[in-house]
Amino acid sequence: DQARALAQLADEWDVRPTSLAFSFVLAHPRLSSVLFGATSPQQVHDNVASLQVFHSLNADQLAHLRDLATRSGVSHPLAR
Repeated sequence: DQARALAQLADEWDVRPTSLAFSFVLAHPRLSSVLFGATSPQQVHDNVASLQVFHSLNADQLAHLRDLATRSGVSHPLAR
């Protein structure tokens, strides 16, 4: 199951699964901005932390994340 794989990967990298999901979207070359909603101050904090996680990932980690998304059927131009 992809959700478990994402959670395991997040655990290995010591980040939140949502941060990895945001990182996947932020790595999309055709997006100029990403809007994520929040219903609490904690979610705003977590969203900002996700941006920091994205900037901390190396090329191998981003490739691994794209591979995981591709296996789940999510299309990403960089996965080709």
